[in-house]
Amino acid sequence: MRLAREALGANLAALARAAARQPARGGLGGVIAGAGSPLIERARPAMEAMDAWLRRGGASIPPRAGALIGLGPGLTPSGDDYLAGLMIGLRATGNRTAAAALWRWLEPQAATLTSAISGAHLAAAARGEVHEALHACVAALLGAQPARGGVRWKFLLSRLDAVGHCSGRDGLAGVVAVARHRLG
Repeated sequence: MRLAREALGANLAALARAAARQPARGGLGGVIAGAGSPLIERARPAMEAMDAWLRRGGASIPPRAGALIGLGPGLTPSGDDYLAGLMIGLRATGNRTAAAALWRWLEPQAATLTSAISGAHLAAAARGEVHEALHACVAALLGAQPARGGVRWKFLLSRLDAVGHCSGRDGLAGVVAVARHRLG
């Protein structure tokens, strides 16, 4: 999806405001609104490594990014959901090459560093398959169905929060990282 920088910036700002009013219930989703937590602080170096990888345009993924695999609570751990969100965000913004590179790096590590269920979830995300609530947020953020208003984001975040322990927000945090990268 292609969205003008100004519109993407407005969508990201509206999402951050809504996420601040409706905080995540743990996991890594708090980064959407700039919140912190012990888990976010533990994950921050790995998330920054992924940000650096996005800026470099798909060069080799820094080893410290591997700390996200299997990190955090949930049947599909927060770090795995974040990585799934990165792949979904990359695919949604037309960067399938980077999404495929991320999966090539992730797949062998996921086989030993996370659960089989989470590995299956990551494989699905590599194909662009995630829960409908996250797809709705991606569409709202990237412009297919813009959700600049707080009421729409409140509804979308409520639906997302019904997905797993904190998987919905964790995945959205990965998508937001890709969107923020597009703003430069």
